[in-house]
Amino acid sequence: ESATRKKKTICNSALRLVFALITIMFAIAIPQLSNIISLIGALACTSLCFIFPCIIHLATFWNCTSDETRLTQFEIRKDFLIIIFATISSMSGFYVSISQIYNDYH
Repeated sequence: ESATRKKKTICNSALRLVFALITIMFAIAIPQLSNIISLIGALACTSLCFIFPCIIHLATFWNCTSDETRLTQFEIRKDFLIIIFATISSMSGFYVSISQIYNDYH
């Protein structure tokens, strides 16, 4: 069992080293890494924080027939409003990030 644990430790250390090297390569290859991070944040964060939870909520309770779990009109409208607002916010963040990247390289 000690050999198995040692192998696991070596694999974990190697994986950490690979991730660190990938991060260093990105930092060297992309001088304005903050722009890429803001682009990813504009797309991923709004999706993960706002859009996906509302979609999952709607998908989970859409066809429920029980009075306790059935979606009310308020909940449906609220979820769609959040999805619309988050989509607009994500698109505007995407546009700002892309324009900033374009301005930095031209």
